[in-house]
Amino acid sequence: VVQDEGAAPLAELKASRSLKALTVRVGSNQVQAAGAHRLATLGESKSLEKVILDLTGNVIGTDGALALVGMKESPTLRVLKLDLTRLCVGSGNEAELQALAASTATCAFTLNIAQTHMGPEY
Repeated sequence: VVQDEGAAPLAELKASRSLKALTVRVGSNQVQAAGAHRLATLGESKSLEKVILDLTGNVIGTDGALALVGMKESPTLRVLKLDLTRLCVGSGNEAELQALAASTATCAFTLNIAQTHMGPEY
C-alpha cells in the first residue's frame, strides 16, 4: 500500500535536476490520501516537465484528489495527466473537484475521472 512512506521515494524524485518526465501507475487500492499528498509534491520539482499519474481505482479521498489536481499550477510542468478513474472522493465534493479541474492551468492538463464514486469515503 502506497501510503505516505511508500510514496516518499517517488516524491523524492522531485529533487532530481535532470529528470524531465515521470510516469507512475499504481494498481487499485494501493494509494491512500497520505500517499496522494506526497505524490502531489512532484509539482514542486525544478526539472520535471511531464508527469503522468495513473491512480485508477484508488481511494485517495477528496483532499488527495484536490492536491493532485493542484499540481496543474506548477511553474515547471508543461504536461500533467491524471487518471483518477474509479476513484472514491467522498460525497458532496464533486463540485469542488470539477471546479478546480476546470480552472486555469499553467500546463497542458488532462484529468480523467470517469466512473468516479462520489459517495461516502471508505
